[in-house]
Amino acid sequence: MDTIYTTEDLSLIIEQGVYSFLWKYVQENGYCLEHGGILAGTMSPVRHQITVTDVTTPFERDKLARYSFKRSEHGHQAAMDKIWQLSDHRKTYLGEWHTHDEDSPIPSHLDVCNWKAISKRNHNSMQLFFVIIGRKEMKVWTIKRGVVIELKKSTS
Repeated sequence: MDTIYTTEDLSLIIEQGVYSFLWKYVQENGYCLEHGGILAGTMSPVRHQITVTDVTTPFERDKLARYSFKRSEHGHQAAMDKIWQLSDHRKTYLGEWHTHDEDSPIPSHLDVCNWKAISKRNHNSMQLFFVIIGRKEMKVWTIKRGVVIELKKSTS
């Protein structure tokens, strides 16, 4: 079953395969490094739905550390270009994901600053999303008019 996160005006659907795949990167102990990548998928503005269908995982030039993940453009952009082409230009960049070494993730000040900077760039997506995978919980945020908003996980 897909996992759904909502705001008052839209739903972000994370396909079951993607959701399960992301859980493989949980920082299970105090010695694991943060991992991350980009989110890609489809938009249905009429239905107010965005679906995450694909993610990238760390590439060689990314910087993985105990308390940080810095994504390099190298690798991720090429992967996104391939996703775009193979989907006949239906799938697009939707945001970023990374892990935190905490049960219930809370974005750091650096996370929020990076998200705001990313949100100011030109994108094909009407809205970007930022996922953090903690040890026990995955949470999703978006930026709307410069304000960080946490999406609520749907219980239905």
